[in-house]
Amino acid sequence: MPHWKIPVPASFFSGGLNPKEQKQNYLFKREEDPNFLYNLAGTEQGKKLEEKTISRLIEILKEEGVPPEQLSRLLLEERKET
Repeated sequence: MPHWKIPVPASFFSGGLNPKEQKQNYLFKREEDPNFLYNLAGTEQGKKLEEKTISRLIEILKEEGVPPEQLSRLLLEERKET
């Protein structure tokens, strides 16, 4: 199983922020950006891929039978499946 280093800001672990304020997605083109320098999440270039990836994640979690509160903990409950 490959391991990926993904930069996470220290404020994410501070516990002082609302979880929705802490949330940030990360999306990288690993072949073109092996050092994870350019986060495409939230950009026009990454928008479709980000939504497709999140929708697929929700689909897989539901197939695995996770309880609805798990989606809530992952801040995925407000997403619309496509």
